Amino acid sequence: MTQEQALEILKSGQNVFLTGIAGAGKTYVLNQFIQHLFDTKISVGITASTGIVATAINGTTIHSFSGLGIRERVTDHDVEKIMWNIEAFNRIKQIKVLVIDEISMLSAEQLDGVDKIFKQVRFNFSPFGGVQVVFCGDFLQLPPVKGRYAFKSNIWDNMDLQICYLDKSFRQKEGNLLTLLNAIRSGKVSDEVKKILEPYKGRKIEKSVNLFTHNIDVDALNMKELQKIQSISHYYPMSFEGKQKIIDSIKKSCLSPEILELKLGAKVIVTKNIPDLGVVNGTMAVVTAFERYQVGIETFDGKDIFLGKHDWLSYDESDEVVARISQIPLRLAYAITIHKSQGMTLDAATMDLSKTFIEGQGYVAFSRLRSLEGLSLMGSVSDKAFQVDLTALDYEGRMSI
Repeated sequence: MTQEQALEILKSGQNVFLTGIAGAGKTYVLNQFIQHLFDTKISVGITASTGIVATAINGTTIHSFSGLGIRERVTDHDVEKIMWNIEAFNRIKQIKVLVIDEISMLSAEQLDGVDKIFKQVRFNFSPFGGVQVVFCGDFLQLPPVKGRYAFKSNIWDNMDLQICYLDKSFRQKEGNLLTLLNAIRSGKVSDEVKKILEPYKGRKIEKSVNLFTHNIDVDALNMKELQKIQSISHYYPMSFEGKQKIIDSIKKSCLSPEILELKLGAKVIVTKNIPDLGVVNGTMAVVTAFERYQVGIETFDGKDIFLGKHDWLSYDESDEVVARISQIPLRLAYAITIHKSQGMTLDAATMDLSKTFIEGQGYVAFSRLRSLEGLSLMGSVSDKAFQVDLTALDYEGRMSI
């Protein structure tokens, strides 16, 4: 299906699962649809399964929006308590459309819980209380931390979901990378396909970000590389206001650290989409200057800009800001976890896939790249890096029937 066809189905008011291969423009189509809803004054709940993704689409987590919180399952008693949560109650009552991005990372139990909450709050026992529901994501990428995939939920097959499958990659245009990604998606990675990666092992790429599977490796490399720079550190503390519990939640969603330590020449990555400046979440750059409240950077494509603090916000049902954190939208970019790279497009990456511990991790890492020319592999590649979850693969096959 083309992006244009998918957008028309979304506009028709049907329940939709917007999916497809990595780099096919799922988020682009989703944002086009959300803009259409804004333009036509149709109230929408913009949510995602994780704070990082929610931040990228200017939304909130489905857990916060629905009142689900950290619950894995929702009891009748839980629903009764949520009914007294005036903010969540009013949000659910008012919307006409519910968007949940990165649906692959929301468990079946949690999705059924959200459905139960919506039905009770709206006093409507149609799926999700009668609102149009749009799921977006790819089950062959990262799975839920706990529980079963969302398509195993009780509600999934009762929603008359229209599947919009985007199968043309706009991120990857180079043959060998697409061959590798398609092989991983199909669950059939032959020795011949694995040989595609041989020329990229141990390469030196100057302007690349290191992708690791574990946080400990990311933190260690970022600090090691920063300490190599023989110049003065500049520190930019995060500022915040509002309810502490909500502030803590936003902090977890923000890729920029609470104390941003930088030096001239440090490699950084932009952590927020800033269209006015021509940078996006994932733009790579080098620090070139410091001012009291701003940092000058030169992007890898030669653009010189200054970045001041930007806000990450949380709203109540009346669109009033209840919490705010402000930070310069940068972080050190010598390394980042594969998990946090999801949603990014990278020109170059040096990957350590030797400790891949979950199916889909390798697929997410490789699919961040535009081309294999931007790839460097450190050490051996774990067999698990070529694997996707078999349950998700089976569902993928049923979608194409």
